[in-house]
Amino acid sequence: MTNTDAPKQGGDGQAIGVAQRFFPLEARFEIRPLGAGLINDTRLLKCKAGQFVLQRINGLVFKDADAIDANLLCIQDWLAGHPDAGVRLPRLMRDSDGRATLRDDNGDAWRLMEYIEHSRVLKPLENPRQAHEIGLTLGRFHVALADLPPSRLNLTLPELHDTPQCRVKLDAGLNAPVRPLCDEIEIALEQIEARAALLPVLQRARCDGTLPTRVTHGDPKLDNVLFAQDSDRALCLIDLDTVQPGLLHHDLADCLRSCCNRASALGEEPSAELDLTLARALMSGYSEVAAPLFDSDALALLYPAIALIPLELAMRFLTDYLEGDRYFRVTDPCQNLTKAQIQLALVGDIEAKRSEIETVIGDCFSTPPSTVRRRARRRPAPQPRLGEEALRERTQAVLEQLADLLEQLRHPRAAEVKTLAQRFAEEPEAVWRAINGNDWWAGAGSLAAETMADNPELDPHSWQLLVRSFRELLSELAELLQAHGEPNPGLGSWLLAFRNWNASEV
Repeated sequence: MTNTDAPKQGGDGQAIGVAQRFFPLEARFEIRPLGAGLINDTRLLKCKAGQFVLQRINGLVFKDADAIDANLLCIQDWLAGHPDAGVRLPRLMRDSDGRATLRDDNGDAWRLMEYIEHSRVLKPLENPRQAHEIGLTLGRFHVALADLPPSRLNLTLPELHDTPQCRVKLDAGLNAPVRPLCDEIEIALEQIEARAALLPVLQRARCDGTLPTRVTHGDPKLDNVLFAQDSDRALCLIDLDTVQPGLLHHDLADCLRSCCNRASALGEEPSAELDLTLARALMSGYSEVAAPLFDSDALALLYPAIALIPLELAMRFLTDYLEGDRYFRVTDPCQNLTKAQIQLALVGDIEAKRSEIETVIGDCFSTPPSTVRRRARRRPAPQPRLGEEALRERTQAVLEQLADLLEQLRHPRAAEVKTLAQRFAEEPEAVWRAINGNDWWAGAGSLAAETMADNPELDPHSWQLLVRSFRELLSELAELLQAHGEPNPGLGSWLLAFRNWNASEV
């Protein structure tokens, strides 16, 4: 049977059809809405096999559902190989043919996840102990994945936390608004413009190597932390669609924004304030395990990050309001505008409390080990030698990611690399020979040299981010070629150069 109150985005018929493909021997299903997510269509699926989370991926937001599931399987496998990490995540399920992503008759992508029994979502936080647990959970997540090379993950949302690009999109929305401009919008725009200097701070720090790229959750808000049904113990993070390479600062600041924001849409104007007691408890839990990931430069950028995240979100809400609510699901036509006003009110409160917030940061991170900088930038642990099948699978995955990256760089050889990735499954040895050639590794005309040259078609910040990802991918491809045997003589010098660049985070 189905629950007639289920959301209509995916349709009960489609949901049942997908469920039957995951469980072909089941004759009876119960499906009902689950959670209050703004993006995907999420259901609780009950059958004889148990309870599961059935989710239709919003294709307007996530263009490549297979890339999301590849990321989930990657971190799932990584954590399985590191059982002492103490991190639990809901498992991604596969059908009888080993597929994690299924598509319905409309072409929409669906997936099935483990349902965490005896759990609850808190709204809002009730005490500092819960905030401490959330910080501890996020910190453990970051530490457990600190040695997983970010290049192994796809960019499921390439523009996630690209704050300058958020401003570009806001300006585009203002040039062709679906809704008329009003006094509230003008006031919001003035508040955003007054903080224009803050917008590129984290992007610049990432580009110049001050902050390293790491594996991040991407959306560690309060709704995405499950607690035990009968205690204040946090069980795990959920909603892993946005797990991808990023900055720890974005995750921690967004977590603080969501969990410690005392917001209200009542009264003449929306209001918000950062609860310092909760913020201290959350940061204390986080730093308890993750302090070694932050050096003095990273700590100096924590306060700007805490102020920046609600400012970025305000721009996103305001843009969506101007464009007719295309991204965030709303229940009221003014909801996105009100949410933008709340986030801007939070920015103002954070600025008023700057001294107190910086004191909290200093107190929570005051006793990291003396080797913080060295430990935060240590090389990934050596990986076990891959078998031939695993070597091929990983090489094809790297080639696919490299092709996508070259497309973003507008590289003239992007199509060539994409073709090689497509050929690899059928002609692996021919592709091995091609990617081991001089036109990849030797001389000024090689793919390595061409891509490292300046690209006037891209703005400098975007170019630096993409080139850093290119170096990480090509380093991994070089190591795979070495494992395969008889690598190109020019490969070693490039690999050494890439390792030195990546280690120094230039």
